[in-house]
Amino acid sequence: SRVYGTAEDYSDWDYIVVASTMQEHVELKPEHDFMNIHIITPDIFKKRLENHEIQPLECIFAPEEFKLLEKVDYLSNFKFNKNILKNMSYGESFTAWKSAKYRFEEGDQYRGLKSVFHGLRILDFAIQLCENNKIVDYSSMNYIWDELKDTEEDDYYYYKNKYFPLKIKLEKKLRNI
Repeated sequence: SRVYGTAEDYSDWDYIVVASTMQEHVELKPEHDFMNIHIITPDIFKKRLENHEIQPLECIFAPEEFKLLEKVDYLSNFKFNKNILKNMSYGESFTAWKSAKYRFEEGDQYRGLKSVFHGLRILDFAIQLCENNKIVDYSSMNYIWDELKDTEEDDYYYYKNKYFPLKIKLEKKLRNI
């Protein structure tokens, strides 16, 4: 949320750490620290990058002020492939929408809203990557988050009816690039 410009006073700090560990992926949430730390092995990070998953792409294209320490230049070894990115983005967006429905059904409106937002932002980032070979504006979909967080509706289908047409429009734009 800090990179995107949507952080609130209560927002945690999210970190991705690429480091050798015994496990491929470890998530740490220190108690009372408002941090969420993901430690990922270099091999897994490279694999996710090769698969064109959005999270590692966000990391390598993040503004320099958000990169605390960078010993390995993953960007110079990255081979961009639009078709892989498109397919991965469609899948990640679908998963985010499926998660949104589940979260609403479980009564977790906030996380449901975040999933709707992520489902749209993933496609927007993919479009930016296809058009510019990088993410140029991490805040381009923030107007959607502003709308979502200011809506009191707690029914998934309200959001699906309102925002799914935008998802389809973004998918069509991505397909035609």
